[in-house]
Amino acid sequence: MAVKVIEVHLPEYHVKIKPNYLKIGKKVDRVLERSFQNGRYILRAIGSDDHPNLSMGELVKIILETGTDKYDSKRKGVSDEEFSGYDYDIQAGIVEIKNSQIVINKEDKIPSVFGDIIYHFYEHTHLDRG
Repeated sequence: MAVKVIEVHLPEYHVKIKPNYLKIGKKVDRVLERSFQNGRYILRAIGSDDHPNLSMGELVKIILETGTDKYDSKRKGVSDEEFSGYDYDIQAGIVEIKNSQIVINKEDKIPSVFGDIIYHFYEHTHLDRG
């Protein structure tokens, strides 16, 4: 299966300034809706800060070649102790596109699939990454 790479430029996003989760999220959601057919997909966000010894290009190359950022079997992931008792390989969520629109989970704090992801990255990563 061919890998589909979609690049979305977000010049309005700066990691040191609290982002507008909904505005940025909807922008990415629209790209996903245009780029994928109706169906259920696995969605996983990866923070480049979790890979300090790799450039963004190197990390992307590894993901494209292997399908994952799990390139080092000895490297412990974020919250490894918390999840080590489970049989899991990749933490990911499900996103559904129906009638060419992303179905928003009622549990999500931000009514945008990508907006909710960046909300969690911005608001919660300092809890598990310092």
